[in-house]
Amino acid sequence: MNGALSISGSNGVRLGRDHTQAAMSALTDLLSGRIEMSQFRERHEAIPKKQSLTMLVNDKCNLSCRHCYLQTDGLSRTQLNVGEWTTIIDSAAEHGVSLFVLAGKEPLTGSVGPCLVEHLGDLRRQTDIRTGMITNGTLLDRHQTRIENANFSYIDISMEGDHVDNDAIRGEGAFAAARPNVEWATRLLDERLFITMTLQKENIVRFPSAIEAFGQLGVKSVGASSYIPLPYTDPALALSQGQLQSFFHGLDALGQLTLDHDMCVQIDVGTLAPDTLVAFMESDWFDMDSMEVDLSGFLYAGYRFCNGLSLHFRFVPWPLSISSSCRISLDGHLLAVEDSLQPRLYGRHTLCNVRDFDFDFSTSYQHALTNLRLRAIDATYEKEVLPRLRKAYRASNSRSTHRRQAITA
Repeated sequence: MNGALSISGSNGVRLGRDHTQAAMSALTDLLSGRIEMSQFRERHEAIPKKQSLTMLVNDKCNLSCRHCYLQTDGLSRTQLNVGEWTTIIDSAAEHGVSLFVLAGKEPLTGSVGPCLVEHLGDLRRQTDIRTGMITNGTLLDRHQTRIENANFSYIDISMEGDHVDNDAIRGEGAFAAARPNVEWATRLLDERLFITMTLQKENIVRFPSAIEAFGQLGVKSVGASSYIPLPYTDPALALSQGQLQSFFHGLDALGQLTLDHDMCVQIDVGTLAPDTLVAFMESDWFDMDSMEVDLSGFLYAGYRFCNGLSLHFRFVPWPLSISSSCRISLDGHLLAVEDSLQPRLYGRHTLCNVRDFDFDFSTSYQHALTNLRLRAIDATYEKEVLPRLRKAYRASNSRSTHRRQAITA
């Protein structure tokens, strides 16, 4: 896996009119330069939101993907056990966390992840929480009964295109190993099964072909986010600004695909990949007036082509921090979303460790809110990212029309 957030982790339900207007007003003022980040944070965090928790339950995987940010061995010698994780999950549910996501290098390796699949299923039967899992899909057949009983709200299976592109990035045979499990999971979950792609130099030019290939497997929902290079991942996969601009310009080709059924494609554009965020804002797809806000506080723009394909953009042009989503690492570190991609620095960037609070999520979370690391994240954003976004936003406002509304049906 490469992305810090599950692509389908949004609540998917719109905010009420008043809260939507408040969220849009705060963002417009931030991008226009009328307020700074501290004022935006105060206004945005006053809006009621659903919260998600991603749980990184291991650092083991049966694949060796070239882009994986977790391709580091021995991240922890003090990994949380099943009992500790269940205490965290139960206390987080009491705190009000509404979405729990199992992740890892591959959460179905070892014994912890499969046990937590069962626990989340039990909790889901007793409460109204939502649950998700991010997996490479190759091990699903070993845990079919568990997964069926767990009744996941969604599962993300990470793949990078057809068998050629996928195996070039994830290793020979990875597509064939995942394929029957994808077909099974699609029958089980229907549109709640997502294939999630990491856009990179190996696959970005064949993105429409990848969507078509996934459709042939019965998949109805696809998500995509950009590759984020790290010192120890493959630099040859990095995308240039020109390639990102060409990608957004070429998305019209999705409307020309021949599909056996309706499909939804969702593309993440957020501050974790600022070059992608800027390229989106510079494209004709960007139109603040067409966006809606969901109960997680995320913004969405949606378009539908005549061939039955819906194209959505999840637009998050501010640091997520921990207000909407946070992560707990396999050794108990509670982390902001922005720090989740640097596992070698988890110990330095941790907001707190749940071990120090008897694995109680609520107490840990309240302590984390006081950590100066959150201010540092916002300060870096204001210095390095926000000026670029404001420039792109001003340029967008100078465009008189957004032709995408005219060509989509």
